[in-house]
Amino acid sequence: MLANVTLPVMILVGEDDNIIGPPEVLAAAIPGAILVKTPGDHISALIRPEFKQAILDFLAQHSPIPV
Repeated sequence: MLANVTLPVMILVGEDDNIIGPPEVLAAAIPGAILVKTPGDHISALIRPEFKQAILDFLAQHSPIPV
């Protein structure tokens, strides 16, 4: 199923996240997916400015609506 995904996908995780398993596996299963790691763990990454910036950068590149 994941091999059929055609939309842009970003896998965004905290580099110290040890809860979810290796994000590389998920990124490799989705054609064209990019993997971005930001500082922090499963929870603390969410409040880091790098996490927010990664989302904004991804949307700026892939959204049909200007951000």
